[in-house]
Amino acid sequence: MLKKQYLYSLLLLLTAAIWGFAFTAQRIGADYVDPLMFLACRSWLAFFVILIFRQVRRPAKDDPKTLIRGGVICGFAMFMGSILQQIAIPMTTTAKAGFLTAMYVVIVPLITFFSGNRISRRVLLAVVLNVAGLWLLCMNGDLGFGTGEVLLTVCAFFFALQIIAINHYVKLVDGITLSLMQVLTVAVLSTVLLFASGRFSTSGLREALPTLLYAGILSGGVAYTFQIIGQKNVHPTLASIIMCMESVFSALGGWLILHQMLSLKELCGAGLMFIAVILASLS
Repeated sequence: MLKKQYLYSLLLLLTAAIWGFAFTAQRIGADYVDPLMFLACRSWLAFFVILIFRQVRRPAKDDPKTLIRGGVICGFAMFMGSILQQIAIPMTTTAKAGFLTAMYVVIVPLITFFSGNRISRRVLLAVVLNVAGLWLLCMNGDLGFGTGEVLLTVCAFFFALQIIAINHYVKLVDGITLSLMQVLTVAVLSTVLLFASGRFSTSGLREALPTLLYAGILSGGVAYTFQIIGQKNVHPTLASIIMCMESVFSALGGWLILHQMLSLKELCGAGLMFIAVILASLS
């Protein structure tokens, strides 16, 4: 059982790596297309990728009501987190956005604790080390709270709800089918909002195609499915700590692709986060 948990933890770490490098892809893609257009396109692309996975695997039939309810709840939480993040990013710095979004690592254990689940001291220490590492990696000044920071805090709450919801529904239905319904919910909601806001435009799609393919196929299709499969055998608090590593991989992506240098403080922050993952995994 322990070996199985390590295997699924590695799957979540791979998810974090894909998401981290997707941040670089999104930054590049944002130079060519509207953010809402980007979200809608990547979500539909992810939907068709997961649909192919499901057709090849042909899982056993699930209870339709449970599947639809789980997919809509997980998808709505993911959509709200994504759209609030997108609205808030122009109102604050990228560093603050990265730090506050990742605060789901604190919110998840709080929700599980108030739901009646005990949390070990080692895991609590891992959460503290993770937050400290995030601060060193992302922040270069005072946090300060304005409208953007408030929206990002709410965004982190929705991402935490998504992690908790996945932890519940993945035990009741097939993981790949749940991932399919989750991404379909995001695709439909983002498309409706895109047309309702009058921001639909095909301008720049050709230039943004490489980043859209990465964000849709790998980040949306593969990584979100890995997240759901991985969470089936990993406690949600440990899962949130591991997936927070996307901030580290995002920094690595900026260094490798965008040639953004990492300071000693940022490297120390990444190191603390790695220690937090190891500590939590040994609990």
